[in-house]
Amino acid sequence: MNEIIRLIEQWKAVDTTTSINQIKDTETFIYSRYFTKKVKGHKSNKIEIPIKRGAGCVLESVSYGGEHLVSERNDEYLVNLDLPRFPLVGQILAHTINDIKSYETADQKTEVGKLIGEIQADHKRSFLTTLEYMAAGALFGKIMDGKGKILFEFKSTKNPINLKGKDTISFLRDIDTQLVDELGKYQSYEFLAGNNFLSKLWEQCVLEKLDEKKTAFWTVKDDRRCLEVHGIVFFPYIATYKNTDDEVKKFIEDDEAVCIPIGVDAFITHYGRADHIKAVSMSPQQFFSAIDNHTRGQGYDILSETKSIPICERPTAVIKAIYQA
Repeated sequence: MNEIIRLIEQWKAVDTTTSINQIKDTETFIYSRYFTKKVKGHKSNKIEIPIKRGAGCVLESVSYGGEHLVSERNDEYLVNLDLPRFPLVGQILAHTINDIKSYETADQKTEVGKLIGEIQADHKRSFLTTLEYMAAGALFGKIMDGKGKILFEFKSTKNPINLKGKDTISFLRDIDTQLVDELGKYQSYEFLAGNNFLSKLWEQCVLEKLDEKKTAFWTVKDDRRCLEVHGIVFFPYIATYKNTDDEVKKFIEDDEAVCIPIGVDAFITHYGRADHIKAVSMSPQQFFSAIDNHTRGQGYDILSETKSIPICERPTAVIKAIYQA
């Protein structure tokens, strides 16, 4: 058997799965920041997610076909979902194998591993892009399916905190109070904000001469120009999504901001076992990968899959702020 073919066929599903899980994640702003610290694997495709009702969490909308998936228990909504499946296929074709074989001085084992790793890295970038989109929805109480369609949307009945007419300290103290009411303790936090909200906040900071006192300033964090006020960071956020009517909507309107508590046990990623025969005997892995023969002997398929969904279990811990007259 050709040495390169032997090297490819030596890869077992457990090895390729280990390989894709060890690839350094592409940095995503919301998913990496909030949803990777707490993860839970499932053997079944069907999962039950508790959504804490907290102080005024209500089921705002349910898409067509989702009515039977929500029930209530004490202070929780129970959402039953099928884990979304995201499969990808890359190919190592015969001509590529011949090219590697022609590298007389190359370490063929290294070249095969590099080729497989490049395909897997491309797959993982695609997976993380999808998870970032879903995480943004989850952060704002939108439970999405594998195609990004909103199945359920949760809202808080609490009035948003209005920046207009308040000095910056009073505004932040109102945030502190709501977080203590929700979480029972003081909590570190940061903001994601629309552009107009950031502009109005900066105007208020200048009015209070916080810029001169160096207690408010523009800075760069995580490759984003953001505003820091009294030690609290406000990141700009302008991402959009399509609702069930296929309308493009902003996660955060220009005059709005949301306060995200840091280090709170409210954000989780659920994942399940891949739909592949080689995954049956394996424990659930967030990212699965395997090598199969390509049809008609043309080469090999690198199959990768994730069945993941990021969830915010406490939507009312994400506090809305506005700037409105």
